[in-house]
Amino acid sequence: MYPFPSINQFRSVVKAVREQAAYMGKNEAGEAIFNPAPVYPKLQFTGTVKLHGTNAAIVFSPKGISYQSRERVLTREQDNAGFMAHMEQHLYYVAELGAYIANTYKLVGLDHVVAVYGEWCGGNIQKGVAITGLPKMFVIFAIKINDQWVDTTNVSCPEASIYNISSYPSYTLDIDFEHPEIAQNQLAAITEAVEACCPVGLAHGKEGVGEGIVW
Repeated sequence: MYPFPSINQFRSVVKAVREQAAYMGKNEAGEAIFNPAPVYPKLQFTGTVKLHGTNAAIVFSPKGISYQSRERVLTREQDNAGFMAHMEQHLYYVAELGAYIANTYKLVGLDHVVAVYGEWCGGNIQKGVAITGLPKMFVIFAIKINDQWVDTTNVSCPEASIYNISSYPSYTLDIDFEHPEIAQNQLAAITEAVEACCPVGLAHGKEGVGEGIVW
């Protein structure tokens, strides 16, 4: 099982960035030392559309190809909204996807673990959003090879209804961690715009409510 980690809220990110900026190491007793007057950074964040579905993953490992929900490895008897069944019906394309990633990142040998994370959405998986009722699709938002996160930009396979979140509108925002509260209004405005009209739904020909942004 290779679970996708939790995504922190804005206030947790602010705390973590500030603590990192202030951290100076440890003293002889092994206690952390913090700068009493740290300089906080300005960082640029990228936001992608949050999709209302169910977290899923395709895992390529020495044991073969497996499928996951957020909490467990899937089986044919205990699937997750038909995710494993769909991927097994398109096994040729799933294997091609794994080969493309291996070739792109020059993975030699069979000892690598590649986890392709995304949102399995559309159909009747969730209600009340623009993508409800669209054909079910798997939208990739992260890839981890062994213990390293890698770029996902060009990884997709429309033939198997596997898309990439980077193919849809994205957003950038510079956040000054000296005054992070300034960014909150901008974050809220972008979120509200996406909630009013989901860009992913619109790209597939359907207008309606979106869920927000993941930064």
